[in-house]
Amino acid sequence: GPTGWRVAMDAAVGSISSADLLALWPKSLVPPTREWLAENVATGELRNVRSALRLVPKRPPRVELGYEFRGAEVRVLRTLPPVREGRGFAGITENKHTLMVEEGTLRAPSGGQIEVADSVMTVPDIREKPARAEVKLVTRAPVPAALALLDEEPFHFMSKAGLGTDIATGWAEARTRLRFQMKKRILTEDVDFEVAARLTDVVSDRIVPGHKIAAPRLTLTADRAGMVISGAGLFDIVPFQGRWSQRFGPEARGVSRVDGFVEVTPAALDHFRIALPKGAVRGEGWGSLVIDLHEGQPPAYRFASDLKGLVLSVPELGWSKGAPAAGRIELAGHLGPVATVERLKATAPGLSAEGRLQLSDKGFEKAIFGKLAVGSWFDGAVDLVGRGKGRVPDVVVHSGRLDLRKARFGGASGAGGGGGGGAPAKGGGNRIEARLDRLTVSGGIALAPFAGQFTTRGGFSGDFRGKVNGGPEVTGAVVPAKNGRAAVRITGPDAGAALAAAGVFSKARGGTLDLTLMPVETKSYDGRLAVSNL
Repeated sequence: GPTGWRVAMDAAVGSISSADLLALWPKSLVPPTREWLAENVATGELRNVRSALRLVPKRPPRVELGYEFRGAEVRVLRTLPPVREGRGFAGITENKHTLMVEEGTLRAPSGGQIEVADSVMTVPDIREKPARAEVKLVTRAPVPAALALLDEEPFHFMSKAGLGTDIATGWAEARTRLRFQMKKRILTEDVDFEVAARLTDVVSDRIVPGHKIAAPRLTLTADRAGMVISGAGLFDIVPFQGRWSQRFGPEARGVSRVDGFVEVTPAALDHFRIALPKGAVRGEGWGSLVIDLHEGQPPAYRFASDLKGLVLSVPELGWSKGAPAAGRIELAGHLGPVATVERLKATAPGLSAEGRLQLSDKGFEKAIFGKLAVGSWFDGAVDLVGRGKGRVPDVVVHSGRLDLRKARFGGASGAGGGGGGGAPAKGGGNRIEARLDRLTVSGGIALAPFAGQFTTRGGFSGDFRGKVNGGPEVTGAVVPAKNGRAAVRITGPDAGAALAAAGVFSKARGGTLDLTLMPVETKSYDGRLAVSNL
């Protein structure tokens, strides 16, 4: 025509190599498309190749191309291993390139093989410099091989997190989306990506050192910010529902977190060597658990529970909680060969406590309560000192106030929904050492301060001393009585002063005091008071 040549040419070939296709393509014909194919087309045998060329005067040439490939090597990102033995199809239409890999394999740097299927690479406009690309990669591989792919250039996410690619075993079926510009050198910040994977038959003893995590099925999500693995399984022998989170970036190297919910049972506490006195915990409950992991340091944990489903008992304090009753307990410490409990805070009907536990490879050593309130009859600081597995702890009361009128020693108080006091520990009686700011005996009589040493071996017995309402000192002894309660004898060198301080008789002076109280039934006493030389 008068304005120039018009060309419409269609061509097809059943089979041709990618090298021969480029050799037949003149370098001067649509150079951008030819250059693109030279750098990015699948290498190998191309089948069912179809092309179309359109030349119109005063308009850019148009080329469309479509082909299938088998046994090809396809590279979706220059820094990643190529897909080998690839089978699929590709095409260029309106300067848009689309490539579908129906099947193929990637070889992970760690040596594992990654299966690739139904994966698509799209370049919206091959004329752009650099061209934008989006890849949807569908893979199936052993977990270490899948993580090794995330540790390749330009990612290095596992290395930056201070983790190896062998943190877990199992299988990963993943869908990965990559968005990047096809520059010769691609940096980490140049690639946007999201990974969603299903992990099966997962086992890891690396995420929490010294502990095994196993799960039949987990989910993994990852992006430029970090990676999360979540689901249900076993933490050692303990059922859990939770997740492991790993942030990416220099500041997160060697730092990650496990959080979720774990089952609370006596067996679980024994497994983690949180060895409480026998019968202190029974039943089943759930609690939230957070474990902060720092490379080179023992894992730090925080635990909290509403205590529902658990029967708790501290017979030495006459307190118990039934399974239906709610409360709250918070523990914090470190995991290791022997777990530490550096902070303990508990509230439940009839009990409030703050303190810590001392544990060893032999079991429970000591519970140190800086603050302990039991019912309305005690408020003070108490230690429970272990005496060996299965034996009742000794009790050391450092300070506080105790009201004998309301006290219920050695049995379940029934607070919070009842429930027994738990299976009693064996090993003979324990010792009780008490120093109180005030021991209330009756409405008008108290010993302030009070100190005593007692034992429950063969019944409750011991010696004590105190000042009557803060005044004259008296001493006393407690011995077992026939009905299982204790008889009390109180003596003092100044009966008159003691009677006056007690508000009984204010005008007496001197004399010796001898008071004997014998228990009657479950709550009452019969007394005999002898005063001489008054």
